[in-house]
Amino acid sequence: MRKISSDGVLLYLFILGAGAGLALAHRETQLAETAALQVESTQPHPTPEPDTSSEVINLTALLSNLTFPPNSSEPVRLKLAPGVHDGGGEYFQIPTPASLELQGEPGTQIRSWIVRSSASSSKLTVRELELLSVRILGQAIMHEVKASKVDVHTEHAVAVTNSTLNNSDIHSDSLNVIGSTLNDTRLVTGSGGSWSLESCTLSGQYRLDAWRAKEVRVRNSQLGPCEGACVDFRRMDNASFALHSSTVQTSIDFRGRDSKLDLRDLTVLNLRTAFVQVSQGSQLDIAMYNVTLRNVWSAVKIATNGWKLSMHKVTVTRAMLAGVSLQSFAGDGSTVELHDVRMEDVLGTAVVMDGNISATVTNTTFEHCNAGITTRDAALQLTEVDMLGDEKRGVGLTLTSSSVRARDIRTVDLAAGLVLSGPDVDVDMKDVFLTDNALGIVATKSTGSIHGLTYFNDAMDELCAGGGGCPTVVHRDLFMQYNFRSFMAACLAGCLVSTLSAVQLLKLLYTDLGLSWYTALWALGCSFWPWAIVASVKVLFAIRVAVHEQEAKPRGGFGDEYLSPEIKMIRCFVLILLWSTCGVAYVCFDVLRNRHSLVAFGDLKRKQKLMDKQDALKKRLDDPTVRDKLHTLHEQLFAAAYARKEDQSKQIFEEMKSLAEKALPPLAKWFVDQRTAYEEEDDGARMRKLSMIKTVSREAALQPALEEHHCGSRESAVDALRASASWLRADFKRQLSEMVQGLNDVSREQLRKFDEQLTLDSSLHQLQPEPGAEYGKHLGLLVAPIKSKERALAKIQGDYEKDDKKTERPSARYVCDFLRATIYAADPFALAFAFQALEERFKIVRVKNKFADESLKAEERTNILVNLWVEGRCGKQIGEVQFLMQEYLTAKSLQHMYYDVARATDAQELFDKPIFR
Repeated sequence: MRKISSDGVLLYLFILGAGAGLALAHRETQLAETAALQVESTQPHPTPEPDTSSEVINLTALLSNLTFPPNSSEPVRLKLAPGVHDGGGEYFQIPTPASLELQGEPGTQIRSWIVRSSASSSKLTVRELELLSVRILGQAIMHEVKASKVDVHTEHAVAVTNSTLNNSDIHSDSLNVIGSTLNDTRLVTGSGGSWSLESCTLSGQYRLDAWRAKEVRVRNSQLGPCEGACVDFRRMDNASFALHSSTVQTSIDFRGRDSKLDLRDLTVLNLRTAFVQVSQGSQLDIAMYNVTLRNVWSAVKIATNGWKLSMHKVTVTRAMLAGVSLQSFAGDGSTVELHDVRMEDVLGTAVVMDGNISATVTNTTFEHCNAGITTRDAALQLTEVDMLGDEKRGVGLTLTSSSVRARDIRTVDLAAGLVLSGPDVDVDMKDVFLTDNALGIVATKSTGSIHGLTYFNDAMDELCAGGGGCPTVVHRDLFMQYNFRSFMAACLAGCLVSTLSAVQLLKLLYTDLGLSWYTALWALGCSFWPWAIVASVKVLFAIRVAVHEQEAKPRGGFGDEYLSPEIKMIRCFVLILLWSTCGVAYVCFDVLRNRHSLVAFGDLKRKQKLMDKQDALKKRLDDPTVRDKLHTLHEQLFAAAYARKEDQSKQIFEEMKSLAEKALPPLAKWFVDQRTAYEEEDDGARMRKLSMIKTVSREAALQPALEEHHCGSRESAVDALRASASWLRADFKRQLSEMVQGLNDVSREQLRKFDEQLTLDSSLHQLQPEPGAEYGKHLGLLVAPIKSKERALAKIQGDYEKDDKKTERPSARYVCDFLRATIYAADPFALAFAFQALEERFKIVRVKNKFADESLKAEERTNILVNLWVEGRCGKQIGEVQFLMQEYLTAKSLQHMYYDVARATDAQELFDKPIFR
């Protein structure tokens, strides 16, 4: 990561206030009404005399005439006549355990009335009435009631169904409201109580207050606009609050311990405060599922410790301050889980976390937010997270004294994709996609590693500011360590340098100074162009793979709003190609007139280089000092052995063996170097042509049967075969000579039938004369004398008669090289061409290609041995043709000299004839 001198990077942590926690738990209950409401009382209803002079009916006087049967479980029912029933502000006590049910007709109203029921067995039921300024102290049921300024206070149950309440208060430890409309109404439950709202509409300055309640649930309701936190839960210990399938336009303020909040299938609109605020309590479990929030101050604001927040399928659009603002104070740590969450157009930070918080964020998108995630002293697990900006505004992920383990993170079109500010920031991020930002990664005092695509960020991809270390950024390609602007400038400059170098190199080769040291300099300059092309292709391929990986993911690519880095790199690559094309055109225009001279001069240079290399190898082959010393020792050995001085002979013999054994390794190294030289020419194509010849055995290598009178002994059999070979030698030599002569005069058309690419060039592969050999432009022929009788007998006794598999007799029939010849060339391709001609002219018995036998030592992989039938007027016999490179021809004779000494077991084996003469 690149480092610059700086006092640090300003890092703003959007810790925005203390929020309220929201824990949600859901439980279904049903509203039950007493069966006694269904039964008619047997007591007749007293009918007061109507007051014809006024529409106001004295309710107190009417109720005073009622008689409540003792110990009756059935309610006393009273159907009120139309009109206004005035209670005069007086109390009415329902006897225990009696119950009262009032029902009216349309237009019937009760006002200024106070009613009390003292026990849970007593209750008031009101049906189809209008209530005004009524106070109920006790258990009550209201059905299809229109109420204004109604005050209900009781420790017992209250049920409201299909009613409309205005400016009313209901205080109950057990409250059920179904299908009702509440305007400017306050619902309060006390210690240990529970209440539920279902299919209700709340409007005005309503209040839902729960103090030490155990269970509160709201379902299928509409909580209209209400300033402040109109849902207020305090001292909620071991409680649950469920808000389901509703539209909410107010905030929730929750304070408590060991409680659950379950918010599910909600639409939250137009809030000037945080939707859920938690400022006190601990061990809270807050769950939000399938919640949509639009035009809110923030979604969740928590400032306490020991809580858990889960958000699944949550969408936040246009939040003024923050999407989620979380703080965890000293004490137990808190946890956050965000899954399938989307936050758009957040003016502050989408998710801000401060304190001992462990967060897991998966499949989440932050789009057009001032900041995606900002943390301090937190631990993050991120998977499949997108942070998308707009016109290089906003920051993706900001960490201060935090740790993050992330996979599949994408930040695009932001001011900074990733900001790390120490101390103690540790990152382990894989499969990141940071592109098209103003800055990719800004880090200070941080550790860890970041793997993925960090490229095409405008200013730079990596900025390590200040001291304390920075994380290791592992790019998809070596060349992507540099910002794309620097990379493009280097590629274009490399193409320009290559163009100028090519012109100068071609002109230099055309002059007498063509082989000077300037050649290497200009050749190095020419190499900049392929490097630029290769680097561009590698970067383009790496980006293409990364982009296609993103598009293949379930959440797909970024759409047309963002320009793909693949398109950007293709444009850059096209620019490099156009620049290169202009350079090539300039080179062709400038040196076109000299192309023929340049080609000719290049051929001459290659020819001279090859000749110099061959001469150097030949000089390395032979050490005259060692050979002369061995010759002198051999003479001394002969004299000592002749005089039968065994001790002196043994001493001289050991010294000769020691010298010969020391001479063999350099000779073996020479064979390795020579083969390497052959394989380097034309990228090994010529040597491969020779190595492609297969080792085969087409029939038994066995000489024709001999007459019986020649089979009496080894010697007579060998004499007969040597005599036959002597009569066939002339035909053998003539046929091979005609073949080699024709190959030396081969035309290009004939050669093209064998190989369309390779050609024979005698100026590059000059054939040198050998003693007793016939040679031409490409090939030479050396026909050896008939194999000696001594060598043949030694071969029979030492090999064939000891081989149980060779059962034919006489064993001399296995000797197949009485007729011997060598075809040699300076070009491996010429030998391969000669072998094909030999196959067409002779009947092949077997082929042993040592060039292709990798089981042999390097110094043994030097030839091809071919046994073939030689036919003439005097009969036929199997002969042997050896295909050998010219350089090996000289080396073989010298090698055999040293091998004869090294392999000898005693001085008598070296006594017969001189070796080094």
